[in-house]
Amino acid sequence: MSVYYNVIYDNGRGLYHASQLNNVWSNIFYHNTTGIESENAITAHCNAIVANSTAGLVLLSDATFNYINNYWGDNSGPNINGTGPGTGDLIDTNGHTVLDCDPWAAINLSATPPAIVANGVSLSTLDLDCTRNSDGDVMGCNIPDGFLVNFATTGGTLTSTTALTSGGHAITAISSTTPGIATVSSAFNAVPERTLSTVNVTFTAVPPITPPMPLQNGINAGTGSHGASMPTITSTGALNPPNLQVTSARISASSIAAGSPVTVSADVTNTGGASGAAAVKVYLNSEVAGSRGVKVAGGGTEPVTFTVTPSQPGEYSVRVNNMQAGVLHVTGGNDNDILFAVAFASFILIIAVLLIVYLRRSRMAA
Repeated sequence: MSVYYNVIYDNGRGLYHASQLNNVWSNIFYHNTTGIESENAITAHCNAIVANSTAGLVLLSDATFNYINNYWGDNSGPNINGTGPGTGDLIDTNGHTVLDCDPWAAINLSATPPAIVANGVSLSTLDLDCTRNSDGDVMGCNIPDGFLVNFATTGGTLTSTTALTSGGHAITAISSTTPGIATVSSAFNAVPERTLSTVNVTFTAVPPITPPMPLQNGINAGTGSHGASMPTITSTGALNPPNLQVTSARISASSIAAGSPVTVSADVTNTGGASGAAAVKVYLNSEVAGSRGVKVAGGGTEPVTFTVTPSQPGEYSVRVNNMQAGVLHVTGGNDNDILFAVAFASFILIIAVLLIVYLRRSRMAA
């Protein structure tokens, strides 16, 4: 049996692993007394085990425990029996020695580009990457999608202070009108006391535009007072800054059953002359249902696609940033399931009627 894509929190014991459980992957365990207690051999990968008060993991036997590629609340790794190697959640081995937890997952925040012009328009894309381990290798799995991440900065302006994990990434962007250096930090919304990763972004001053050369000695541009031909002086401005906007948005269906996925697509166009990046969000009514960053070359257009799964019936206004995509009608259940239920009930009723007729004829014959 496997346990995956769960968020487990505020329990005395997040998960107790007995013999029938073989694999635990891509879960989040936080604010439990103990995150996981393992009694039998297990393979556990790509879990986030963070801020559990007594221990993230407790071993209860001499079985083989494979706990590589898990995030323990700090990029330095778990704290095994209080002796390191890292400062993340404690692993209490209880004297048992067959444990493999190296390498562990590492979560890193990057800025692309790391330096931008402080013109209020240029953007640096901030990418919280949860897909690699402490050796720098791609793990092949990651923490669940849809987990909320908070961003904070000491300078500049974030396009969004929150983002949902998607494919192991949470993305936003930053701009500034003031030169300087900003430190951007990230944390799980549910575990604000643990900083995940930080990155510095440099904002450089807007370069001045060189004015035309002044005319001297009363000589006009074009032809001098002595009839000599003079060069025409022109000035060259800077490349138009990036200007990214969502220019169209659409949904793949106008009606779905609750719990079914629907695709929301949009086009992001950069009307500026320089390459730029922006955070793009999809909304169901006023709630953010997804977020990701996109980079667009000057004068170009890039597609962005989201998959959203409304869990409650109702009418949803769908938009991408400020661009309306349409209205989505979410029904209370799957129509095929309803038809099947009606057909099955009808079948049972027919069998019951036939049985009654048969019994009555049998009694009359007797």
